[in-house]
Amino acid sequence: RLQGDWSSDVCSSDLDGSVKIIDFGLSSKLDKDTDIIKLDTLRGAIGYIAPECMYLRYISKYSDIWSFGVLIYAMEFGYMPFSIKDYKEYRFETINKEVQFPKEADPNLVIIIQKCLHQMDYERYTARQLLKELLSHFIKKL
Repeated sequence: RLQGDWSSDVCSSDLDGSVKIIDFGLSSKLDKDTDIIKLDTLRGAIGYIAPECMYLRYISKYSDIWSFGVLIYAMEFGYMPFSIKDYKEYRFETINKEVQFPKEADPNLVIIIQKCLHQMDYERYTARQLLKELLSHFIKKL
């Protein structure tokens, strides 16, 4: 399933700190024969929408990786990686602006986020690759 609408609003945490996805309202099921779903209308929260959704009007498993990368960035640094003042500016920045990181950012986490936020969808992690990288990163920190 594609979530198709990642944002901080679709996640919640329990008292023990476990994060849960709580809203699957815009999720879509991918057919085995296709890797993308064409969009009639733009969907998702500004700030989390992948470039291919805005420019090419489709979502894929890589679109969710982009949105998850934005979520990781926002949770780690406390602000969004791109301007979200308006749709036009956000759309421009996702293609034309390199994501900036604080000087003190963990270099391994920077690499993970950069790969999630790659402008070309097929250059991003798969969900399995991302999980492996995140687990490896956080196990090293323990």
